[in-house]
Amino acid sequence: MTYRLTEEVAGRGADVVFLPVDLLAVTSRTALRAELGITHDLGEILRHWPGQQRGVLVVDALDAARSLQAQTIFRTAIDDVLLIADRWTVIASVRSCDLRYGTEWRAMFRGPPVAAEHQYSEFGRVRHLVVHRLTDDEIAQTTAILPVLHQVFVDANADLRKLPRNIFNLHLLAELVEQGVVGTDLAGIRTQSELLDWSIEALRDVSSLAASVALKKSLVVTVRFSPI
Repeated sequence: MTYRLTEEVAGRGADVVFLPVDLLAVTSRTALRAELGITHDLGEILRHWPGQQRGVLVVDALDAARSLQAQTIFRTAIDDVLLIADRWTVIASVRSCDLRYGTEWRAMFRGPPVAAEHQYSEFGRVRHLVVHRLTDDEIAQTTAILPVLHQVFVDANADLRKLPRNIFNLHLLAELVEQGVVGTDLAGIRTQSELLDWSIEALRDVSSLAASVALKKSLVVTVRFSPI
């Protein structure tokens, strides 16, 4: 979803920077600069980025920063952008449970919800947009980018068809298909627990956990404008 958002924003001619937290292994601000191929902190780069229109920094999978050290690094980088890069809007994705217990993230993205029909009441003071469970049509549109996955959904039993409504489950199915697991092997899956078991078993045979498709976990999209 955030990949598509990035493409759409860029397609409109806006300046956009995409930061995939789950693909960045960082232990320090220096390491983050090295991963991004820059010699100055991200906030400084965006502050001096030429242009007049609002730019967008998309931070994908904040919840992938599991260690306190990694969380601090990304939180500092985002905070720098909000404080000094006046024309940039920050959009970040995070699982609702991580936002629930992430007091620093809630404080950073404080403000009213984006839309009343797409909010969690517990985040009434967080500027957020909830991504609800997917409909069959939305699943069909999303899986169209991966025909094998689409066929899994089409052929699935009633219980399996319900699982991809949760984006995290859809992400797991996409990873399994990308790793060569065929639809007939998945046909017997009926619960999330069984899906997780399949996923864990498959991951034992691969060296990288990075997903190669733009299907992410159940998330809340948070939005914060830098002060002008």
